[in-house]
Amino acid sequence: MLPAMRAALLVLLLLTCALAQSAKSRPLKADTTLHGTFNASVGRSAQFRGRWNGQLDSRNAGSGSWILLNDAHKSVAEGTWSAQKSAAGWRGTWHAWVKGGRQYSGSWQADLEGFSGKSFEEMLNHTMEQQIAGSWQSGKLAGNWWLQGTKW
Repeated sequence: MLPAMRAALLVLLLLTCALAQSAKSRPLKADTTLHGTFNASVGRSAQFRGRWNGQLDSRNAGSGSWILLNDAHKSVAEGTWSAQKSAAGWRGTWHAWVKGGRQYSGSWQADLEGFSGKSFEEMLNHTMEQQIAGSWQSGKLAGNWWLQGTKW
């Protein structure tokens, strides 16, 4: 598999945080399904995008699934994500399955400088007002991700 494709799959971790992209500004129920899109980078030049869905598992945790798309908007990988608040901030894990059977996994963290919210729900709602960003890693590969909330 090409390094860029492998990295793209790893970018899927973005999706974990991509959940934050599509929150409504009203309080969310634990069983509310959310969905949206994400953008991510691998290294300095490779850029990827995809779609995600998920739900809040509690006030400080969420989980869901995602799809990584190629330039023709066709799925090239899919996976799952999870997120939770820790003492160090917003963090999570992701898993990816590439068409053809390869599997990858990694971690992500959010960079929410200036954000004063105390729950994952508040973080999701914050994306409606301001783009958020973070980073991801899988072995030696790493990159960044960006989310902006949209009303739906």
